[in-house]
Amino acid sequence: MAGADSTSPTDDQLRSATLDYTKKLADLCHTLKGSMMVWGSPQQKSLEDEWSVEDSRQRSVELLRHL
Repeated sequence: MAGADSTSPTDDQLRSATLDYTKKLADLCHTLKGSMMVWGSPQQKSLEDEWSVEDSRQRSVELLRHL
């Protein structure tokens, strides 16, 4: 999914779409008897300069809690 982001402090719609897509990936992983998911390139894991690392981490944790 182009543009997936779990850390953006300003784009609730993008985080919601990321959650929906991640749920579909988790369902597919389960269907295929997978036991682990890894996603995101190093560039996708970088934060904007003005974003707090701790706040961004918390947003990612909240997304994962909804799986």
